Amino acid sequence: MTQSDLYQRGMGWHPRALTPDYKTSVAQLPKLARLALQNLDSELTGPIFDHIDIDLIRNNAKSGDPIGERIIVYGRVLDENGRPVPNTLVEI
Repeated sequence: MTQSDLYQRGMGWHPRALTPDYKTSVAQLPKLARLALQNLDSELTGPIFDHIDIDLIRNNAKSGDPIGERIIVYGRVLDENGRPVPNTLVEI
C-alpha cells in the first residue's frame, strides 16, 4: 500500500478555530498553523489478524466450554466516510 492508496482528509472540514461568540475559543486559539502529518508504517500495515483470532477458546488453548451466556453480535464496521472496512476484528 502506498501513500496515494489512502484517503486524504481535507483540512477544510475542521471548524474555524476562532469564533467570537464562543469566548473560550480566543484562549484556546492555536498560535501556529495546522500541520498535515504523513501516515506512519504502523498505520499503513497493521495490525494484522489471523482467522484464529476470532475464536478466543482456540486462541488461548483453553479446554472446555466458555463461561457465561452466549450472544450473537452482528453489524458493520464503517470508516469516517461510511465505507465498509474489510477484515476488521471487534473486541468486546
